[in-house]
Amino acid sequence: GVTGNRISDMYGRWIEDTLNIDYDILSILCGINDIGFAIRKNIGSGRERFMSIYRLMLNEALQARSTAKIVLVEPFLFKMERSSVPGNEDIVDNWDVWSGEMKARQKIIRNLAEEFHTGFVPMGTVFDRLCQSSPASRWSVDGIHLTSAGHEVLARTWLDETVRLRKDR
Repeated sequence: GVTGNRISDMYGRWIEDTLNIDYDILSILCGINDIGFAIRKNIGSGRERFMSIYRLMLNEALQARSTAKIVLVEPFLFKMERSSVPGNEDIVDNWDVWSGEMKARQKIIRNLAEEFHTGFVPMGTVFDRLCQSSPASRWSVDGIHLTSAGHEVLARTWLDETVRLRKDR
């Protein structure tokens, strides 16, 4: 991953960073930067473009490595206190917009996982559930980026899905 990159940035490096590498497992986590750049600067990918580029990447990955396992990770966003998110106050102030766009990206990725028969890691769902019993600040430092505890949950959830995927296929 590259900080601040959107799906179009990822696709710009797709051949060099992905297709030219010999891999057994390909995992993709993207979405939040497209939302942020679209809301803040009107330069992120809208829902349709996001889905089209994502689908193109999956098609190319499967053509390049038909036996590779692909794992799609659902993006996530945390509802936090305004004072906890310096630089991201607009997320709190416009939570319904940010959350709505995140849910739309999550649905797109879930549907693509079904369409392409890939593994799927429902991190948005997992973190939403965890935030019912622990504060979001346990899992995220600013509503977007993970704490050590959040990274551990992501890693364990991803590993569980990847192990399951390797056994099933």
